[in-house]
Amino acid sequence: MKNVIKNALSRIKPVKIKNRVQYMDHKTTILIMRWLIVLLVILLAGFSEGGLDFGSKNYLLAIFFFVSNMILTFVPARLFDKQWLNYVIFLSDICLVSASVYFAEGINTDFYLIYFLSIFMSSVGQNVKGTIPVAFVASLFYGWLVYHNSGPEVFSSPSFWIRLPFFFLVALFSSYWASQAAVERKKKEEEEKLNQRLKREIELATDEIVKTNQSLRYYKEYNENIMASINSGVIVVDVDGVVTTFNRGATDIFHVISAAVMGKPLDEFLRFKTISELLQRTMETGKSVHRNEMTITTFSDQQITIGISTSLLHSQTARTNGAIAIFSDLTRTKSLEERVKHSEKLAILGEMAAVMAHEIRNPLNSIAGFSQLLQSRVEESDRNRKYVDIIVNEAFRVDTLISDILDFAHQKKTIWSEVRLESLIDKVIDAKRAKAVEKNIELHKNIAGSLPAIQGDAVRLERVVLNLTNNAIEAIEDGGRIEIAATQKIGSQGPGVELTVSDNGCGIPPENIGAIFKPFFTTKQAGTGLGMAIIQKIIEEHQGQVGVESQSGQGTKFTLFLPLNKPPDAAQETARQSA
Repeated sequence: MKNVIKNALSRIKPVKIKNRVQYMDHKTTILIMRWLIVLLVILLAGFSEGGLDFGSKNYLLAIFFFVSNMILTFVPARLFDKQWLNYVIFLSDICLVSASVYFAEGINTDFYLIYFLSIFMSSVGQNVKGTIPVAFVASLFYGWLVYHNSGPEVFSSPSFWIRLPFFFLVALFSSYWASQAAVERKKKEEEEKLNQRLKREIELATDEIVKTNQSLRYYKEYNENIMASINSGVIVVDVDGVVTTFNRGATDIFHVISAAVMGKPLDEFLRFKTISELLQRTMETGKSVHRNEMTITTFSDQQITIGISTSLLHSQTARTNGAIAIFSDLTRTKSLEERVKHSEKLAILGEMAAVMAHEIRNPLNSIAGFSQLLQSRVEESDRNRKYVDIIVNEAFRVDTLISDILDFAHQKKTIWSEVRLESLIDKVIDAKRAKAVEKNIELHKNIAGSLPAIQGDAVRLERVVLNLTNNAIEAIEDGGRIEIAATQKIGSQGPGVELTVSDNGCGIPPENIGAIFKPFFTTKQAGTGLGMAIIQKIIEEHQGQVGVESQSGQGTKFTLFLPLNKPPDAAQETARQSA
C-alpha cells in the first residue's frame, strides 16, 4: 500500500488554484479611504464660516472631490499597482485637502488632521520610501497655509514645530504597518494557496488510491475466479513453505477446506508431506517437475493417485517468491487404464480360447459319441460299466467348459431390443424358485416404482441375472435370503437402471475380490471360472458397469448399472466385434 501511495503522489503535478481568501485589493482600499476624505472635507466645509452654499468654492471643491472619486471607480484595478498613478492620486489629494482647509479657514482647527488621513492612505501598497515624499509635500502645504494665515511669527511658535514632525511619524508608522500587513497578507495567501494545493493533491492521491484499490480488487477477484474455475488442484507456497494459494480443485481432491490450510506451513500436514518435499526440492534446485505420479491419502482417508507438476514462482523482478504445484486426480484414469488392459487381455484370451475350443470340440464329439455307443452296449452289471460312465460324464463336462469358453469369446452380433427388467427378474425368480426351496432360501424382488425400458439383448441379460442368482444360491448353505432389486439412477454415463443381487451367504474373502472377474478363476470344485468374466463381458457390451461388495460370513452384493442409451451404430458394433 505504501508503494501504491508513493506512486500515486509521484504522478501528482502542482495545480494552480484560485485564492479563496478574500482581501480588499489596492483599488478598493484607496477608494474607501478617499470616500472617507470626501466626507471629512464636506464636514469641514459645512462647519466652516463660509459654509457649503451652492456655488461656493467649498461646494465646488467638494463636487470636484466627489466626481474625481467616481472617475477613479472606473479606472482598471491593475493601474492602481502603478507607482506613478498612486503619486498622482496622493499629491492631488494633498492639494485638494489643502484647498479645502484654506477655503474653509480651518487651519487653526483640528481639521489639519485630514492630512494625516491622506498620508495614511498613501501608505497603502507603499513602503517608507514611497510614503515620506507624500509626508514631505503635506508638511510643505501645511507650513504654507500656516504661514499664509499667521505670518512669519508662526515659525517661532513651539506648537508649529511640534505638529510638523507628526507628518513624518504618521508616514513612518503607517508605512511600517502597511508593510507588515502586506507581508502578513502575503503569508496568509501563500499558506492558503499551499493548503489548497495540498488539499487538491490529497484529493488526487485519494482518487488514485481508490482507483488502484478497485483495480487490485478486480484483478484479485479475476485471479480467484480463474483459480476457482480450474479443475486441477493448485497449491502455491512462499519461500518459507507457507501456503498462499489453495484453490477449489485442491479442496475437491483432498477433501479439506482451504481455510484449514491457508497461511500454514505445508509440511505441518502429514498427508501433504510428499508434495511439500517436492516443492522444497524445486525451490532448492530450481528445476521443475513434470507429470510426476504419487499416491496420496486424502483427509477422508481415501487413497488416490495424482499426477503433479511443480515449478518456481517468480515475481516481475525475476526473484523467486516460492513454488507452485499443479496436480489432478488420476485415480479414475488409472482405473480406466486397468480396465482397458484387462479388456485387451480378455479379448486376446477369448480369441485363443475360441480357436482352442473349436479344435477340441471336434475330437470331443467323437469321444462323446463313441463313449455313449459303448455305454449302450455294456451291461450295468459289467465291472467296466463304471469306467464307461466316467468317460461319458467327463466328456459332457468338457463340452460344458467348451460352451462357456465359446460364450466368453462370443462373436455373434448382439440382438438389441427393448428390455423390461422387471419381467426379466420375474422369469429368473420363477426359474430358480424350486432350487431355492430345496435349500430353504427366500427369494425377494424389490422394484422401485415403474422402471423404464432399456436397450439390450434380453437373452444375454437374463443369463447375467440367472448366473448371479445361481452363485447366490450356492453361497448359502441352508436357510437364507436373496434379494433382486432394481431402481432408476443417474450414473457417470447419465440416466440408467441399477440392478442389484444380494445374499447373506458365506461372502467372498477380501483377497479374492480383485480376481473374481479374471477368466478361469474359481473356488468351486466343479466350476469353470468363466461365469463372472462372461457377466462382466455382457455388461460391458451394454456399456454398463459391474461392482461387487462382500464381507466374509455376512454376504455379497453385486451391482449392475445399465444406461438408458440407444444401441451402438454399425461402426461401433464392427469395432466391438473386431476387438
